[in-house]
Amino acid sequence: MPDEEKTRVTVNIYGTQYKMKGSPDMTPEYIKEIASYVDGKMRTIASEQTNLDLNRLSVLSALYISNEYFQIKDIQQENEILNVRKQQLESETELYKKQNQEKIEKEDLLLEEISQLKKYQQKLEEDLKDAWQQKEQAKDKSDQLEEKYSKLQDAFNKLKSEYNEWIELAEKELKI
Repeated sequence: MPDEEKTRVTVNIYGTQYKMKGSPDMTPEYIKEIASYVDGKMRTIASEQTNLDLNRLSVLSALYISNEYFQIKDIQQENEILNVRKQQLESETELYKKQNQEKIEKEDLLLEEISQLKKYQQKLEEDLKDAWQQKEQAKDKSDQLEEKYSKLQDAFNKLKSEYNEWIELAEKELKI
């Protein structure tokens, strides 16, 4: 990459000026932010361990920053694993929601069918009640007809008996 395309900026790290070059996608503000972070880390370590020379302070700062980098990298890897698991759980949740919705729809259909069957059962019960009433009415009518028949039979037998008596009388009178 030609030098003309690189971002150039001067930064101050632990009292020393450095002329920095960065890739075109790095803004001067971003480079200054990184330098400020390194400067802050060196000052923090120097305040805690006052007997370090600049080389040891620089190496120790690099180790601390590297440690932070690897911790962040581990966290990112864990986050990626968690994101994959989250996506799996979301997929499973969607599947369960879909299955649950299907079950609800089936349940609704079954409830509608039960409702229709109850209406049909109620109609059958009403028809049965009507049939029992008609049967009772028919039985009452049959009983009445049997009673009338019995009375008519009795009347017929009485008339037959009287007829036979008249015939016998008539035959006796004719023989005389």
